[in-house]
Amino acid sequence: MDKEDIKALRAELQAHRQRLLDEKVEAGKVVRLPPLIVGSEAEIEAAKAREIEKLRAAGDKRTVIFGDDQVEVIITGVPKAAHVPDLVSEPNKESRHHRRPQGEVLRLTEGDPLRATFAPPPPESEPSEKKPIWVQTEAPSENNPGGTIAEGFERHTNTRVQVYDTAGNLLGSASLQPGDDVEATARRILREKRGNRDFNAPLQYPPRRYH
Repeated sequence: MDKEDIKALRAELQAHRQRLLDEKVEAGKVVRLPPLIVGSEAEIEAAKAREIEKLRAAGDKRTVIFGDDQVEVIITGVPKAAHVPDLVSEPNKESRHHRRPQGEVLRLTEGDPLRATFAPPPPESEPSEKKPIWVQTEAPSENNPGGTIAEGFERHTNTRVQVYDTAGNLLGSASLQPGDDVEATARRILREKRGNRDFNAPLQYPPRRYH
C-alpha cells in the first residue's frame, strides 16, 4: 500500500468518524461546543476541563466535543493572564441585574460594617471657680525697686482657659490639650497682655540728686 492509498484511507476513516459524531449530536447524545481559544498548547487540557465542568455543574452528563472535523482548538500564541478572583461583592453582583431607580437613596442596615457611625463630641465641662494668678512683668531696678507685678484670675474648662484682670475684664483665652499646665498657660496670657506698661500709667523718673 503506497502513501496515496494510506492518505485516502485515513481521510475515509476521518469522514466516517465525523458522520458518526454528527449523528450523535443530532440525536442529542453528544454536545458540540465551539472551538477552544487558548494562548498555548499547555492550556488546552485545562480549558477543556473548565468547559466540561460548567456542563456537569448544570446537570449535563453528555459526551463533549469541541469544534468540528476541521478546527478543534485555536491557539492565539498569547498566554492567558492568571485567573483573578472576582472582587465584586455579592450585593454588587446583584445590583448589576437589579438596579435601583435613579435618585433612590441606598440605606445600609444597622450593624453593616460599611455604615458610618458618628460619636458625639465629649461634653464641655463646667468652668472652674475663679483662681487668682500673678506674674512679674518687670524685674526690680534702681528706678523700680519693687519691680512690677500683674494680677488677675483664670477660669478654665477641660478644653479652654480664660484670663481676666482684677476688674473682671476678659484679657484673652487659649485652647487646652490633654496634659497642658493650665496655670502656666494662664500666666503666659496675663504676661502677654500686661507685660507692657499702660500708656496712661504714671511715668517713673529717677530720684533727684542735689549737689
